[in-house]
Amino acid sequence: MGFPDGHTAVSGANGRPLGDYARMFMLGNSWPVNCARFVCERIDKCIRGELAWEE
Repeated sequence: MGFPDGHTAVSGANGRPLGDYARMFMLGNSWPVNCARFVCERIDKCIRGELAWEE
């Protein structure tokens, strides 16, 4: 998903590391910043006419 390694390696309330399911659940429908930036920059360029619309 573009997150750095170990980004979700945290401990739960009991002090033990979270399992894989809990770690993925924390991410939910999140977007990595670099992906969001890429999409938004492309939209901005299309609006400004700096990027041709591709069909």
